[in-house]
Parts: sequence; C-alpha cells; structure tokens
Amino acid sequence: MGSGDLGAEAGRRRLAELVRSTGAFKHSEEGFKLASGKISKHYFDLRLLSGDPEGLHVAAGVLYNRIKKVPGAKSVGGLESGSIPLAAAVSQLSRIEHERDPANPTFTSFYVRKAAKEHGTRKMIEGKVLSPVVIIDDVITSGMSAVRAIDAVKEEGHKCARVMCIIFRGDREDHARIHQKTTLQSVFREADFTEDGKPTPGSSPRLLVDAMYGGLAEKLRKLGYEAEDVKELEARGIRARNDYSIFMRAKEEKMVLVSRDGDLCDGCVAEGVPCVNPGENPTAEDVVAALNDPAGICCKKL
Repeated sequence: MGSGDLGAEAGRRRLAELVRSTGAFKHSEEGFKLASGKISKHYFDLRLLSGDPEGLHVAAGVLYNRIKKVPGAKSVGGLESGSIPLAAAVSQLSRIEHERDPANPTFTSFYVRKAAKEHGTRKMIEGKVLSPVVIIDDVITSGMSAVRAIDAVKEEGHKCARVMCIIFRGDREDHARIHQKTTLQSVFREADFTEDGKPTPGSSPRLLVDAMYGGLAEKLRKLGYEAEDVKELEARGIRARNDYSIFMRAKEEKMVLVSRDGDLCDGCVAEGVPCVNPGENPTAEDVVAALNDPAGICCKKL
C-alpha cells in the first residue's frame, strides 16, 4: 500500500482512530504524572500505536507525506526511544515510495542516545545522518527531548529543518522552546482526543480574524479557541480600521492574524507578527489545520 493510498486527510482520520483503538490514548480522573512533572487526566502511550502493524504503517505514511514536503530533508530521527520505530518505518516507506515513483524522496534514519555509549565507538548518534534532518517524536509535551535531539545533531554539524510529532500536548511556552530552534509541526494536538474536543487552556494561540471572514471567529470560539473578529474589536471601540492598526493590534496582544490579504501578510512578516492564511471561504477546521501546518503560516514566530 502506498503512503498516499488513504489520502492526506483520510490517513490523518485513520491514525486518530488507531490512537484510540490500540489503547494509546488513556483517560483517568486520578490523573497521570507526565515526564515533564505535570499531572494530566489524559495520557498518550504511543508505543502501543507503533507496536501495532497498521498503527505503525499509517503513522509512517502520515509522517512521510509531511516530511517529503520539507525542502531538502534527507534524514529522520530523534531521541530514543519513541522516535526509533517511527524513523525506521518512515525510512523504509520512503524507499518503497521512491521505487513506485522516483520523484518521491528517500530518507535515512537515526536516533540520538540519551547518553553516549561507554564502550566501542562511544557514539551519541546511531544510524545514518544526512543534513538537513527532520527530528521526529511520537509525543511532545515540554519539548526538551526534541531540543536535546536538535542540539545533538547540530553538534555534529548537521542542520535541523523541522521538528515533527504525532501529538503535541504542550503549552505556549513549550511551543516557543522548540521554535527558538526550528519550526514545529504536529499531526494532532491533545485537544483532538479530549472528551469535548476543545483546546487545553493556554495550549493554543489567540486569534485575530480578518473582517473578510464573516462569522469565522464565532465558529472558532465554538471549537474552544480564543478568537476575535476585527469588526468585534471596532464594536468595542478598539480602532482597527487599516492594515497597520490591525497587525499592530495582533502584535501588541500576541495574537495570530487569520487573513488572506496580501498587504496584511506583508506587514505581518515585516513586523514579525504570526499570520496564517487559510485560503478563501475557510471553515473553522481549515484554520485549525493551517495553524498545525507551518506551511500555512506566513511568519513562523509563534
């Protein structure tokens, strides 16, 4: 089966089903203590996903279809041990896809040890690393594992082009920790699996929606996002009547602007304001997908 047989969105939906059906998503009112030290009612044990034949196959396909869009990427890997089966599966799938269509890229795989071997070659990184690399992981919370992997490959002279994970469950601070190093892209956020499907407070950026998208801010609020429409700001007496005042408002309030206006986007890039362009007549789900996909973000300083 080729990586694209399910299609991008169908593959993502099937992966979500497998996260649940393999028991990789767990819920307890008593809570779980995470590696970060935080307590959460939800826990993701994605070793159960990668230990399942279909789970690993679908996860590899979803990741491969995203990784192959990263310009120049040549290797995939991450900190042991969650990344190991995923990186190996993506690498193997890349060979199959390349044989099917030579235009499809291949990727070598590697993993970063938590501590260097005390015997033999005493290597910190095992496998074959070619630059630039994409760091992958199953679940990212604090981002410290990803940062350790990034630092390890950089110490050996390699460039890190992207960090990707199946599930990102961190907050804004965790997101920023990785973005200081490179761009983060996740297939899902924790909110995609919670009972009400709404974002965990503090885990998602506040959104300022261009007036051209009538009613979109309200729909985003129903999904649990903090979102305001430019017209709503003006109704409250906050001046936002031209491009400059709009993106400066977004900058001052540390909001992400949702707009497809080219002039606004240019201003956001110049001022370092995150701006996402979800296209014409987007649904609220289109905006969420664009937020999770760095290719949809004009300025990546989230």
